[in-house]
Amino acid sequence: MEALRELARDPWWQVIAVLEDEDDDGVGGFAYTVGLAGEGRSELHIRARPSLGEDPGLDWRFSSHDMVHLLNDAAWRLVDGRLGVGSEWEESYDAGQVTVRFTVGAATDAEEVEAFRAGDATVHPVRWSLHREPEGPLAPMSEEQRAAAAEEYAAVVRLLPAGRAVLPGWELPASPHWSPEQRWGPRSPLVSARVQLMAHVSPGDMIEMLDLAFALSSRRMTGYAIVAARAAARPAGRSASIERLVDDASDLLAGLGLTWGHAAWEATVAWVNDDEPDPLDDAVIKGLLGEVITPYLVSVACEDLLPTDVLVHGAGPFVCAVSGCGLPPGPAWQAASHVVEATCSLVAAAGADGLVAAAAAWADADGDDYADARGRIMSLCVTTPSMFPDWRTALPPRLVAEVEHAAADGVDGVDGVDEADVQEWLSVVTTVLSHRAMLSSDTVELVLACGEEAMPGLRRLLDEPLTTG
Repeated sequence: MEALRELARDPWWQVIAVLEDEDDDGVGGFAYTVGLAGEGRSELHIRARPSLGEDPGLDWRFSSHDMVHLLNDAAWRLVDGRLGVGSEWEESYDAGQVTVRFTVGAATDAEEVEAFRAGDATVHPVRWSLHREPEGPLAPMSEEQRAAAAEEYAAVVRLLPAGRAVLPGWELPASPHWSPEQRWGPRSPLVSARVQLMAHVSPGDMIEMLDLAFALSSRRMTGYAIVAARAAARPAGRSASIERLVDDASDLLAGLGLTWGHAAWEATVAWVNDDEPDPLDDAVIKGLLGEVITPYLVSVACEDLLPTDVLVHGAGPFVCAVSGCGLPPGPAWQAASHVVEATCSLVAAAGADGLVAAAAAWADADGDDYADARGRIMSLCVTTPSMFPDWRTALPPRLVAEVEHAAADGVDGVDGVDEADVQEWLSVVTTVLSHRAMLSSDTVELVLACGEEAMPGLRRLLDEPLTTG
């Protein structure tokens, strides 16, 4: 919450990020503030890679975005008198598997840390050390995990179209086994099976995938599962297998439209560049799709190592795109029971006509503001447990029949709507309820503009935090 409060304040300083030089021997990029000295304070500086400790972090670094956030947070502490020489704190990263310990050093000349735009100001280096599990020996899956993997593999193989050509480099094994020495770790057969199934993706599913990729990428919500998997893979001796998979996924995407997914690729390019004067480059489109596909494949490979919330985040965009029905792809994506119960109570009070009217209003709402709101909400919807279950089973049978009738025939002033719109609207409500503190008031007001009149009580529900007690 402290970080959220800091974001609500407007800094008067700038943060200058200097990208990593390939020839800097692993020192990495850095960032520093410019403007604090104008208020009589020293500037702040941080490096992308560890400057303290025994772990050099050759495979772990802060991004430019990370460093900007860290320095802004440290600057507010400095301004408020909560930070000085010798101040120490720590933060957790990668689903709690990595700890970074920070300490503030004595002020030095800007030139010493290459903070050249800071002029003659002095600069406090914010140094840090990296703490994580060391690379361990290759670890096998448990007997229970192997049994579950074998069952899942058989189910996926049954879905593969018979007599279709296999994707080169991802061939299914003649006899699947689960030893950790395989190319992508013990779950390699499942990775191959999932890729072979992906090779038959429909145009509509790939377009949905890209649509989600735009929303997720613009909100920096695409890399979490990969970094968490890298951290989890170290003690299991599987770092190399994860890196091979990430590299192979890049090759897989390069072949999209050439060796696989011809129809889906053509339709996706046509969709994204429809009436655009400056079409997106193919590499950009494939890069965006990779931000959905690569985390998905890494999640498949590391399912035995990762907690449920990371798996939901990594696999969610892909599996939600290919399911194409707006339903939670599994129990892990469903909102908490008390959130679902509160939404069901709201629907019961509004009745079928109110639900359908609100769903239609949300489906028909147009404009950049609504596009942004949809992107924010759907990004959370597909990466967290916040979706509404199948409304045909979650609502009472009599109400289901009334909703089906209202959706087909329409209600006063509203034409009939697709029943998928009803599902989406209910997931919008449960997602906003689940993540109210993470959404701006403007986004919530747009949701209310569509549903408040048709569903009385919606504002009160969204404004009052839910408790399970």
